[in-house]
Amino acid sequence: MKKFKSLMLLAAMFATSVSVSAQKVLLDEGFETDYVRASEEDTPFSRPVASGQGWTTVDTYAGETPQYKWTNYYNEKGTISGKHVAYCDGQMFSGADGAGPREEILLTPELDLDDTYQLSFDWKTSQVAFSAESLYDLQVRIVKNGDLANAETIFSIQNPEDLKESGVTNFVGWQTQSSKLDLSEWKGQKVKIAFVYKMLTTNSNSMALDNVLVKQFTPATTPVGKLNLTSYDYGKMYLGEKFYTKQFTLTNVGKKGLQITGVDMPDCVKMTLDPTTVNLDKNEAVNFQLSYTASLASPSSADVVLHTNGGDLSITLKATKEMLPDGMTEETFEAYFPPAGWNNSGWSATSTALEGDRSAVASVDMQDNYITTPRLDLTNGGKVIFEYYNDFTSEDGTTYQSNDIKVELSTDGGKTWTEKWIFPYQDVSKSNVKVTQTVDLGTGTDNSYVRWVNTGVTSNDGYVPECSNFYLDRILLPALYGQDGVPDTCKVVTPKDKATDIYPKDIKLEWTPALFAEGYNLYVGTAEGVYNVIDGQNVGNVLTYTIPTADYETTYYWKVVAYNTAGQATKSPEWRFTTQKDASVADYPYTEDFSGDNLPTGWTTEGESQYNREWSVNTVSGNPMPCLYATWLNNGEHISVSTQEFKLPANKTMAISFDWGDRHPTDLVADASGIEKKVNIEPNNGVEKLTFEIYADGAWKELSYMSTDWAKEKIYWIRESFDLAEYAGKTVKFRWTHYSYSGKDSGGALDNVVLEEKEGDKAIFNKSGWNAGKVNYNMATNSGDIFTLINKGANTLKVKSATFATGNFETSIKAGDEIAAGEGQKFNVQFNAKDAVSTVSDNLTVTFESGYTLSLPVEGTALASNVYYYSFEDNDLDHNWKKDFTMIDVDRAATSRFTYYGTECPESGGVFAFTIVYERPNHNGIAPISGDAVLMAGTPLSENITGDNWIISQKLKAGEGAQFDFWARNLESLQSVLPSAKHKVAVLVSETGNSSTDQFTEVLPLEEIPFLDRADWKHYVIDLSAYAGKDIYVAVRDYNATFALQAFYDDFTFTNFVPAEGSNIQGISAEDAQNAAVTVYSLNGSQLAKGTGMQTLDQLENGIYVVRMQTADGVKTMKVTVK
Repeated sequence: MKKFKSLMLLAAMFATSVSVSAQKVLLDEGFETDYVRASEEDTPFSRPVASGQGWTTVDTYAGETPQYKWTNYYNEKGTISGKHVAYCDGQMFSGADGAGPREEILLTPELDLDDTYQLSFDWKTSQVAFSAESLYDLQVRIVKNGDLANAETIFSIQNPEDLKESGVTNFVGWQTQSSKLDLSEWKGQKVKIAFVYKMLTTNSNSMALDNVLVKQFTPATTPVGKLNLTSYDYGKMYLGEKFYTKQFTLTNVGKKGLQITGVDMPDCVKMTLDPTTVNLDKNEAVNFQLSYTASLASPSSADVVLHTNGGDLSITLKATKEMLPDGMTEETFEAYFPPAGWNNSGWSATSTALEGDRSAVASVDMQDNYITTPRLDLTNGGKVIFEYYNDFTSEDGTTYQSNDIKVELSTDGGKTWTEKWIFPYQDVSKSNVKVTQTVDLGTGTDNSYVRWVNTGVTSNDGYVPECSNFYLDRILLPALYGQDGVPDTCKVVTPKDKATDIYPKDIKLEWTPALFAEGYNLYVGTAEGVYNVIDGQNVGNVLTYTIPTADYETTYYWKVVAYNTAGQATKSPEWRFTTQKDASVADYPYTEDFSGDNLPTGWTTEGESQYNREWSVNTVSGNPMPCLYATWLNNGEHISVSTQEFKLPANKTMAISFDWGDRHPTDLVADASGIEKKVNIEPNNGVEKLTFEIYADGAWKELSYMSTDWAKEKIYWIRESFDLAEYAGKTVKFRWTHYSYSGKDSGGALDNVVLEEKEGDKAIFNKSGWNAGKVNYNMATNSGDIFTLINKGANTLKVKSATFATGNFETSIKAGDEIAAGEGQKFNVQFNAKDAVSTVSDNLTVTFESGYTLSLPVEGTALASNVYYYSFEDNDLDHNWKKDFTMIDVDRAATSRFTYYGTECPESGGVFAFTIVYERPNHNGIAPISGDAVLMAGTPLSENITGDNWIISQKLKAGEGAQFDFWARNLESLQSVLPSAKHKVAVLVSETGNSSTDQFTEVLPLEEIPFLDRADWKHYVIDLSAYAGKDIYVAVRDYNATFALQAFYDDFTFTNFVPAEGSNIQGISAEDAQNAAVTVYSLNGSQLAKGTGMQTLDQLENGIYVVRMQTADGVKTMKVTVK
């Protein structure tokens, strides 16, 4: 269903150059050649390219595909205009003979630019022209004296400034673009113009060119402003009403830099644009509206003059002012919602207005929504007049809206209601247009009410109802009951009656307007009916009052009495609130991780939002959880959360730090490095903003804000710290405020607030430790740069040493590394198993030159030489499972795509027996047994194909007590609803080979993998001691006869095995290395030795190395263990 976005009509007119009479035309080419494509079998491509004389091409492409160089393209239905265009194309897919990079050039005849001329042309291409995989360009070059090599490029579609200067302000793929280029620079010269189709990478798409025109013109020498409208008539309007014009568009059709230097307009006219911000490039435009408020003193016609640095622009405004009909009162929803005396259930105020700045609106709901007038006096009859806009468009053009809009009347004080009008939804002319409606109410009583009803709708059996948004404004009501008497009473807004935990500073009291009120008297006290704090203070015609300070843990009673010239309201209600206990902080450090269910004691939340939204503790979802969050808001709304008071010590420098993000926690990604920095958009991203402020010396001061790129794929939690030295000895508070600028934001988030003394030397690691897991004998594993050493102190830290107690660990941190305050250094740790054959525990100890130290616990398990372990991680320092296993895809079927949340599957949907799936950074779904990677069996996409997949080890020699163990699970679990079939698994052994499944014998017959709890796996242990002394291949078979969701395998371990002769697990043979050119590297990539033959390897000390050999058969790179 199309949503209603604006009630104002839009108009836009783009610039054209200043015209002169009898303009000389040097070139006018529409490419309408004589070629006609007589049938579908005929090619649409032909040469010559142009219909005029003198056009030439410079062809780079020499193949047989005609459109891979400039050609004429015929299309009976037209491409740009007429039936012909100039056309050039490139290959879309790798392997074709039109691959780039290359250029194809189309040259005009020589042109004698004896005056100032303008080049204009139309073009059309795909959005993929701007994609890295298919980057290509349309360029325009000026060629003098036939020198193509030194031709000057004056236009490129890859240059945004060129596009804008030429008049293309909004590129849309496959839509005709019109560009105009000033050729005045070459006045007096003879030139050719080159249109260059330039492929910047291998692949590209087509470019169409048409309507090339070189015409005499007078170029602008200054900025020149042009308005799409120069007058506007507001029509009839009542005194007090505010109307807006249609949208005006100011476009700079001259030189760059159009500015508005001033605006002349009467006081009754306002401009939606800040003119001081206007500085338009050539062809750039800005939109604005002008409002007019009718009053007895406002002129019925006036001129608005925009003074620019390119001349004055005038707009003539007119309005026809009228008095309200006698005895009627108008409501326009401008001042307060719901207005004084009105009652509301389900309607809301919106800035999408029929009149002024706000209207009432009702949207789809499951229950009826009502908005009800004040009490009316219909003893002499009456009518109601209102303006509405019913926003509804049928999704397929055949349906009507499911909701009804009614006007109902009650003459018995609201007990019973009678329908007086219903929106004629079958009359499509009444939707999507402003309508003024009159409803005769007849004669009633002085206890009558009128209400507008938006009926509720329900959805069932998969049916989704189509509903309208109904906008209501400019309501003219008959006589209001009591309009000559005392005012009505007020209602409380905030603090809510009987509210508790109110912060006792700057307490904002707010109440609703009272019908017929001219002003208000305020009463506040500490006992019921006793007003010893404020006793009847006249606050005027305002709806708020702020109490600067109050006592902790005290109940206050208050009321507001409205008054007018007839007297005071009677029976004004009394409300009460209780202040919170003293939660001020003087002892540090202070930490808050929001682990409770409610806001921490002393914290408060407030703001301006339609649904009274507040900051709350998130205990449902997100990372991390719990934390504090603000949910989405409507455009223009904001909500804040404030801390209690902090009494900062006078003799210490304090700092506050916290994690925050300008999104809802579910949309934020945890920063594993700990050093991500925010990149704000100035002044905001147009969607939302989060601010951080401090309250000191009686005023709030913004210390920071966050408003990041909304289009970024990953938005991180950002940790920031702020020095509070200038606030030493003061009492302060802190506040975070979430602002919405679009109604499309997703909220804000806050966590881990810490106030502590700022130390000179302080550092932390981003992780609490590292477990390298299992590593094969004499192999290694490297963490990668997952660690960060973060400087949390005030001083720069310089590393003196980074050490371990054992010889099994090493790190990339080096002596001399410097880390500035507030910055961090990423690093890695490596575990070298060597021959430890045990679990090795150690500590990385970093010592800085200042003497400051910190430690990181590390651990790894070194396996025995007769154990071969595969965890399927990406680890070049250990056995390579892809080389050490063979896979047989028996079914050879396309597999079901795997897009499970939080996982990556590079081969998803491909044809394979087994592939790798990564779950990172969290292990909440598949939950790998170790690391991030698991093995996934290929599940056929078709339900009619049996899945049958094998993974087979290299040839191994079984020893005494040989066994093979692994883990397996289905994707689905005991918690799944209506699960699919279970996978089956078998383990098989072959003594003869691994090229065919027929060579294998089952040692674990085919059995179902059971459904388990969500994160559980089944551990399979297979006794292979019967094969002791034999060379064998071990296979795991995954099988599903009927469709089943995916199954996973992890941690294959072969115990009491040695490599069989010919296995890939072996190192370099002497025969291979005898005459080879050998280069030896450490596991960290440093070159250690270079030479020829085994003598180079013989010189190495015991350890693990990466060796690169250049042999007659090619280059071999492998890990070598020297013992």
